[in-house]
Amino acid sequence: MGFALLCFFLWVLPLWSQDQGQALPLKEILIAIEQQHNVTFNYIEQEIIVFNIPAPNPSTTIEQKSITFKPKPS
Repeated sequence: MGFALLCFFLWVLPLWSQDQGQALPLKEILIAIEQQHNVTFNYIEQEIIVFNIPAPNPSTTIEQKSITFKPKPS
């Protein structure tokens, strides 16, 4: 029983962690973070307009949100 439960969690948890919600334009997310945390981001709009990412949880800290923006290998 314990092994079956372990296998279940090892199968379900990765599926659950991949559900990150609806992807939004990066520019909108940056504007929301700027307003919430009183910070400013410098970017070239034409370069970021092509990116859509899952919105970070509004209750997380700015440090936790910065992890969201680390590039992932393609």
